Amino acid sequence: MKKCSLNFTTLFLGWGMNRSDAVIALGGGVIGDLTGYAAASFMRGLPFIQMPTTLLSQVDSAVGGKVAINLPQGKNLVGAFYMPQMVICDTATLSTLEPREVNAGWAEVIKYGLIHDRDFFYNLKDGNDDLPGIIRRCLEIKTYFVESDPEDLGNRMNLNFGHTLGHALEAAGEYGSLLHGEGVSIGMVEAARWGEMLKITPKGIRREIEEILAAHDLPIKAAYTSKVEEAFARDKKGMGDKINLVLLEEIGKTRIYPITVEELIGLYRGGAKI
Repeated sequence: MKKCSLNFTTLFLGWGMNRSDAVIALGGGVIGDLTGYAAASFMRGLPFIQMPTTLLSQVDSAVGGKVAINLPQGKNLVGAFYMPQMVICDTATLSTLEPREVNAGWAEVIKYGLIHDRDFFYNLKDGNDDLPGIIRRCLEIKTYFVESDPEDLGNRMNLNFGHTLGHALEAAGEYGSLLHGEGVSIGMVEAARWGEMLKITPKGIRREIEEILAAHDLPIKAAYTSKVEEAFARDKKGMGDKINLVLLEEIGKTRIYPITVEELIGLYRGGAKI
């Protein structure tokens, strides 16, 4: 779990920092979020630089300006939109990662193909291993969504494909059972299943998603738990009494589907029984 208090203010003040100083986030997504949140909060904003060292942070979390911390009640419930001054991705840092960490990053890579680029998805499925090119394409897609909707009020919501259940699973496991990418992996499979149940996602797509995720040793199923249902009610993507669920109409094309928490729980329970 990303834990944060106002202790960073004591550090920054002790170091004599002011708004002419910059903060550098060197690490994965947790470090990037914590550093960005601290930079956004101290003196109403210090410049900060992202230097992501995991595949997941290089293709996703370091870019876009979302910085947040988790609470026991839910994922990323405290945070800000705060853009880094610069993002530096060095693929050499990925050689130090455990296989599980690398695999978790692939979940977000695969997501980009599913939501926006059919050819990219099938190139990945065929074994494309051009890592710099893959990272570059992911960042191009994310930049497109971020620039069109900086504050996540419309088109950018498509980046949350798989995250509704993924975040709930992370919260239910108290941020210790699943890596973020593992939660997203399960969430994408279930979102495809829910889309099938709602007659939005054509049958066969879920199987294709399962195959490519399994090829990267990613989980595709999690046991039912009532804690997930509790987390749905605190989903930060909620607007009024609805949650904006992201579903696939086809590979490379999404639909934002507003749904009540009660309806979402019904889909979750129905999928868990299959």
